[in-house]
Parts: sequence; C-alpha cells; structure tokens
Amino acid sequence: MTARGFSFTTLALAASLSFGGVACNSSSPDKAGPAGPERVEGAPWEGAVPAGYPKWPPPYLFQFAGFDFPNTIGGIHVDDRYVYWGQKSAGGFMRVEKTNPGNPEFFLDCSGGCDSDQSASDGTNFYTLAGSHVLRVSVADATRTELPLDWNHTNGALLVDERYVYTAMHGCPALTRIDKQTLAKEVMEIDGVGYPGRGRSALAKAGSALVCGSPSEIFVIDAWGGEARRIFTDVHQGFSVAATGDRAFFLEDGDEWATIGAVPLAGGSAQRLLEDQEGGFALPLLSAPSVGNVIWGDNRGLRSLDTHDSSLGATAVGYVQTVDADATDAYATVSGFMPETVNGRPESVRAFWIARVSLAELASSAAPKP
Repeated sequence: MTARGFSFTTLALAASLSFGGVACNSSSPDKAGPAGPERVEGAPWEGAVPAGYPKWPPPYLFQFAGFDFPNTIGGIHVDDRYVYWGQKSAGGFMRVEKTNPGNPEFFLDCSGGCDSDQSASDGTNFYTLAGSHVLRVSVADATRTELPLDWNHTNGALLVDERYVYTAMHGCPALTRIDKQTLAKEVMEIDGVGYPGRGRSALAKAGSALVCGSPSEIFVIDAWGGEARRIFTDVHQGFSVAATGDRAFFLEDGDEWATIGAVPLAGGSAQRLLEDQEGGFALPLLSAPSVGNVIWGDNRGLRSLDTHDSSLGATAVGYVQTVDADATDAYATVSGFMPETVNGRPESVRAFWIARVSLAELASSAAPKP
C-alpha cells in the first residue's frame, strides 16, 4: 500500500467516473511494470505503461502543476504574455510565460484573501476580487494597490475592459466601476433584487452593454448609470454569463443537468440550447468571438457551442476545473492521474496540470453523440 497508490480496479472505477470522487488508498498492481533502468522514486513512469494506467504526458499538456489535493489548482487567467492560476499549496497565484512553460513563478500571495475565480489581467495589472476591495497587482513588479469597494463582494463578480474595472455584489444588487487611470469610483444600484440563493454571480459585456447574471436573474445595463433591465428571471442556479452579438448566454446548474441557454439582450424568449449530460461544468462560460463560439469545460474536457447554428465541439483534455482564453487558445486547469514510480513500480496518482487547445481546433471538433 502507498499513500497515493491506486490499484487497476480503483483506477478503472475512477476512469468510469471521469476522474470524479476523492482519491483513496489501494494496493499496487500484482505485476510490476516492464523491466528497465532503475527509476527515480516519485518520477513520472517512463517506458511502456501497463494496461489500465493513464497515458503520460496527457493530451494538450501545457504546464504540470503538482500531485495530490494540496496542489489543487483553479482560477486560470491569461493575458498577452502570462498564464496565471491559483494553487492551493502556494497560497496564491502562480504564473508562467506562454512562450516558456515549465518555469513557473510565484506571483501573488492571497493569504489576505482573494477570489481566484474572479480575477483578470490586462497585461499591465492583475486584478482580483477580495471581499470589500479589488486588489490590483503590477504585472511588472508585483506592486499591490487596494481599490476599496462600498460593500462586501464575496461570491460577487469582476470584469476588466480597456478602461474600467467592474464589480458586482452577489446577486447584482449593486455594481461598481473604477477608472483604471484615475481610480475614480462610481456605484449604481439595482432595485428589487431577490436573495440570490445557490450559485455565483457573473459579469459580461457586449459592446457598451453590461450584463450581470445572478443565480436566478439576468440584467442588462445599456449604458452606465442607466436603468437595469431584467431580461430573464428563470435561471436555475446560474453560475456564469457570456455576451456576444445580440444575446446573453448563461450557464446554470439546471433541474437535472448543467444547461447552456441564451436570451436576447433586448429581452424576449429565452432558449435552453444544450443539456450537458457529460456531467459537471467548469467556470466560467466564455465568449470566443474570434471563432464565433462560447466555450466552457466539464469533466471530459473543453466544449464549445457555435453561437450561429448551435453545433457542438468538444476536445478531451481531462477533468476541467476552470478555463480562460485569449484570441487564439483556450487554457484549462485539469485534474487527472499520472503513472508515477513508487518502489520501482507504477502507481496512478492524482495530478494537476494546465492544458492548452487552439480555439480553431476546439470550434471545428465534432462532439461525441450522447
């Protein structure tokens, strides 16, 4: 028995659950792996992998992060130079250059609190929502500046565009925008917002329109300070919104399955376009205008929905935790398994890594039929 070992039976069960559940201890396989040179303890298994073990490296591997749950990663964000991700063992954000993966650095200590899912970088500064303030961190030298908010924004939302940092309280009762140059702050409130319940709040933009999604409602503000219009009031435990063209897309937990839906920004009938019966989902739902899709992740990998004909694309990368994208590629934090050398034999151990898939490939891939 090893602290991180999985037997063939346990591994097969984990695979059938798409890497779901919690790792457990098990005895080693009955037969050792192929004979070869002495292997370094704890190193990735080299050579032929016995049947039933995951292949390594996994498809689309961009950056390996670590083993076991202390190295759980999430909250991935990208700018023109770096990929950032939250890492539990580091207590904050790591980052690596897109052109030089394999050499990550510790970037931001979050011991004072920050929301790894509600963060963003514009290439000059990195922003993360931290309760009653937004933390701004210089990409160049990690200088930190606190941007105070009027209320606590736990489980709220953050969005950064060319000029402003936007935040929303959980459920969208109040929105804030901060000018990135002057740091001038403006606040607007939305009347009659109900208790949000289970789910997350999210922000998106389509042109000058700002979209705020609560766990139960979707609002549109056509111009800052204007009236907030409710365009949909029947979201079932919403978790994310994206906006593209004349529609807002939403990701909800749904009644039975995670569901992707859409509603016109002008208001009108909403459509639930897809039940994701592959199981699970990963935050956030993203607009990828360069390929005309919205993208997200689940426990099989990355998925995309064509916003024109609703055709579905999918690329298997493993159990996706979070996802972000730039103009050309999608990046995802992934949980899976790696064959590791333990006492000279292979053991399948929980591993975390980052996958990178081109948006063009994701958009053109054919999703497997249910």
